[in-house]
Amino acid sequence: MPDQLPPRRLSGQVVTAFDRADIDYYRFQDGVKHARSRGGQERATILREALKEWQAEALIGVKNQYFAKERAELAKEHVKAVKLLLQVLENSDPAGFRYELRRAREMRPNNWPLFEIELRWRWGTGDADVEGFYTNHVDRYGLPPARIQRWYTEHRRRRAPRTATRLAPRQVPMRRPSLFGRDEQIVMLNEALLEPGMDVRRVAVTGMAGVGKTELVNHWAGAAVQAFPDGVFYADLRGYGQTLRPERASQTLAVLLADLGVESPLPTLDSMINTFRTTMSTRRALVVFDNARDAGHVRPLLPGDGPSAVIVTSRDSLESLQVTLGFREFRLEPLAVADASAMLRADIGSVRIRDAEAEIEEVAALCGGLPLTLSIVAARLRGRRWETLTEVTALLRDERSRLDTLGLRANELDIRAALNASTKVLTRPAAGLLARLAVHPGPTIGWKAVVALCADRHQALSSIERLVAANLVEAPTVDRYALHDLVRLHASESAQRLSARERADAIERVYGYLLRNAHACDRVLAPDRLLPMPDPGLGELGPQASLEQAMNWLDGEYATLTTAVRRAGELGIDRYCWMLALVLVTFQWRTGRYADAERYLRQAAIAADRSADPDVRTAIRRVLGGSLRGLGECELAREELRQAVAIGEEAGDKLGVAFAYQQLALLQREAGETQAAIMQYELALNIFRKLGSIDGEAHALAGLADARLDAGDLVGAQEYGEAARILFDESSDHNGRANTVAGLGRIHAAAGNPARAIIYFRDAAERYRELHYRSREARLLIELADSQLELYEVDEACDVLRRARDLFEGLGDIGGIDAAEARLRTLGA
Repeated sequence: MPDQLPPRRLSGQVVTAFDRADIDYYRFQDGVKHARSRGGQERATILREALKEWQAEALIGVKNQYFAKERAELAKEHVKAVKLLLQVLENSDPAGFRYELRRAREMRPNNWPLFEIELRWRWGTGDADVEGFYTNHVDRYGLPPARIQRWYTEHRRRRAPRTATRLAPRQVPMRRPSLFGRDEQIVMLNEALLEPGMDVRRVAVTGMAGVGKTELVNHWAGAAVQAFPDGVFYADLRGYGQTLRPERASQTLAVLLADLGVESPLPTLDSMINTFRTTMSTRRALVVFDNARDAGHVRPLLPGDGPSAVIVTSRDSLESLQVTLGFREFRLEPLAVADASAMLRADIGSVRIRDAEAEIEEVAALCGGLPLTLSIVAARLRGRRWETLTEVTALLRDERSRLDTLGLRANELDIRAALNASTKVLTRPAAGLLARLAVHPGPTIGWKAVVALCADRHQALSSIERLVAANLVEAPTVDRYALHDLVRLHASESAQRLSARERADAIERVYGYLLRNAHACDRVLAPDRLLPMPDPGLGELGPQASLEQAMNWLDGEYATLTTAVRRAGELGIDRYCWMLALVLVTFQWRTGRYADAERYLRQAAIAADRSADPDVRTAIRRVLGGSLRGLGECELAREELRQAVAIGEEAGDKLGVAFAYQQLALLQREAGETQAAIMQYELALNIFRKLGSIDGEAHALAGLADARLDAGDLVGAQEYGEAARILFDESSDHNGRANTVAGLGRIHAAAGNPARAIIYFRDAAERYRELHYRSREARLLIELADSQLELYEVDEACDVLRRARDLFEGLGDIGGIDAAEARLRTLGA
């Protein structure tokens, strides 16, 4: 018992506290819980370690009746963990399965669930002495539960010699010797189709073209043939064939009935369906219907109730089979990069990849994690000895040649053809939406943006639902959609076939939607901000939207917006490139994304230099300088601001020049060049006053207040600060007012008036919090705490410092965290 956790008495009982890691039962529980979140061999390894904690029966030697009940419950937990391990090992590690089953049975020889597992395993492996095993166990421990008795009796009857010598069909097609990255799906199929006591054994395996549905099902079926003594039947329905028509129900049923050795009384479809269902009602067989077009294609072929199992694969979601017939759907996702890389290594061989090992993961990613495309790359390298992996990688990197590279038409392996087969069955509106989605920059698109791409809301809903059901569009979260990279490339080819007018309309709908909404949000964040661009119109967030709504929208669409800036630049849509970059700046600065702002503003500057007016180029250089300042790159920031001044002076953009002067003054002040900063601020102030720019005048006055404070002129600093505050009180520039009030707090702190400084600091901090300007709020809270400590308000200062530390942690600001914690340690908090 640990010394630091002594026993204590509570209400007549002794209560002892233990560390969870010191108790074998808790270690076992935690291990099982962790294993459930993992798959494959990793799950097996974790479970084996957890089961090591169970060396013997729990609570041995305790005679109390209460503990007998507890012992039974603990035994159930142990058996559940053993069953979970055996499910993983059954197909992947037969030797390990036998070892763990024997070990568990030795510990619990009279446990019926474990007995049932061994009974079924012996029967499935064709053990000649299975009946003796059953009899010996009954003699020793009595009859098993009725369910096990029924199962045993039925299988004994089937095992009895038949008058006919017909062999049970084994129609599983040839399959890969090994499967990669599908251990979890194998376990799920075992649970759905082989678990004892299951009344319904029906599974639909769905997913996009090339994701490996057929390979998974064939691999599983080949390993599970012993579980189906009446045979395994396979039918390719050719629902998405590239050339052949889909298989008709009458054709498929004729073949199945012939394989079963029965004849339909009448040559009609209804008679064939009834004969097939009647025959299958007493047989324990597996029927695989591969490549179904949709639920209607496969529904007439399904057997009725009975012991048989059914697997249907399709690119369609088959929702109606789930709803009406109790099918369990397993949607197959592309392989993770690690599993895809392992598959490539196995298929290509170590000799071919020896000098290009570093490129394997990139190739796996460029193949989109699809077993089909991975197999194509491997086959290409095996068949073209002169071609290297490095050369194939270069072809895959280029989006223009990627789909061509992923096609071996002579071998009928072609991702483009596979996707053609998926898209040719779409309705015209759905196909048109897919092409327009390829114009969208991605990586995801929201529901309202989908609506903007369609004629109306009804068309948008029906088309996007059809695309999701066809596994051509993913729905990673509610009301957001995405395209697999290869689907996007394929859809882009369709988009290229749009007329010039249709393509221009799609671009305007996509980028116009993003710009309108981003601009509307920027207006909420900075209402008085002047941008050298036409008003793009109203977005989905109106002018009455809250600041939180605007921040949330920008945060949710941020990845899409930044991709849009990049794609617009690549496609030569210059005006959208620089307009989107400009409207993102306020959000990026408030969330500390200065590096992103600098990256995308440089792309915007290139686009603006090609086609924009001088006032636009001035504005971009100016905010680029501000972004560089946020990154601490002050000299680079000065250079951009000097360029902004030069462009503005040449074009006569006096307002843009004044704002650039103001930002240069800020850099000078922060560099300790106080007098130069004062002169620069005064120069900007004069221009703003001549132009009648109240917002610019307020910012220049606030800057002069800070500079005067640096110079030790407290009286002048306060005069400028109060003048700036009065102007900001009449404007909607809440950020400018917060900065000015914070400056007044610093002036009073420097003047030895901490009580007054606290009032200003609290006011400014609250405004920063409302503005979601976390970095400025955090830094100001440090100053607020220092003023509180001057008045010995220790408890209040500690609370403020904790808030500042939490904000710095959220921002990843190590220096800020250290500053807050250092003060807290000094205070003993």
